[in-house]
Amino acid sequence: MEVITIENLTNLKVNCAVAIGFFDGIHLGHQVVIENITKYAKANQLKSVVITFDRSPKVALGYATDDGHITPLSEKLRIFKEIGIDYTLILKFDTTLLNLTAQDFIQTYLLETNVHLVSIGFDFRFGQGGAGDANYLATQKTFKVEVAQPVLISNIKISTTEIKNALKEGNLPVANQMLGRAFSISGEVVYGKQLGQTIGFPTANLKIDKDYLLPERGVYATVTHIDGTKFASMTNVGFNPTANLSETISIETHLLDCEQDLYGKILQIEFHKKIRDEMKFESLDALVEQLKQDKKFVETMPIQT
Repeated sequence: MEVITIENLTNLKVNCAVAIGFFDGIHLGHQVVIENITKYAKANQLKSVVITFDRSPKVALGYATDDGHITPLSEKLRIFKEIGIDYTLILKFDTTLLNLTAQDFIQTYLLETNVHLVSIGFDFRFGQGGAGDANYLATQKTFKVEVAQPVLISNIKISTTEIKNALKEGNLPVANQMLGRAFSISGEVVYGKQLGQTIGFPTANLKIDKDYLLPERGVYATVTHIDGTKFASMTNVGFNPTANLSETISIETHLLDCEQDLYGKILQIEFHKKIRDEMKFESLDALVEQLKQDKKFVETMPIQT
């Protein structure tokens, strides 16, 4: 997959099908928008293109607060590549873009790239003052327009907001159902305080993108991907209160049946179920006993590894 910015926009002069959106989470609703272009592109020998933004339009416009992202840009690009997208165009959401009229947006980013199909969500708007929508796109007559309708689960509309709320509550089953996959965090393993090693539960400490929305603090049953291999694991999101090791939230994962040297490696951690809240124990011995119980829980979880 090639990543395009305004500086190399001429690389997008290809016959293509385009999906437009911020796509935080790339949840089941977003996947419909994207599947529209991948299927059409394959059937018509076109390239698939996703147009997205470097920051949340809702946050930039003051409609929402910045509480982090389910899929920061680096994670979105990983997933787009995994899906098989040919190009991702990242637009800088600044005053220049905000002042671009709907027609100028179409001319610059759609007509100049030989678009045959544009796929958007039902509520997508673009151009100065949000003047552009699906009806406006349809007036162009030079490309087809597909509008994805809301996807419901138990009569609840899947949305980034609903998934964020579930993550903040530690409700991974609901978040994962709406995502259509396990919520995951990717990061590089860095050196920590080495406490886990001394108590028999060595952990990989992750340096992650600061833009991640983290799930509720606690211990989770997880699956960790390393160089194409998956390991059952248990992951702590929190401050390590028993040992008072951190003033900021950290991500530490203990992998079952893994003896690799992980420092410097990139890990992808899938979150499947919350085991318990983060707790402060009276002693390290009490912590170890609880970790043993957490490990037993992970070992009995029906997680496909």
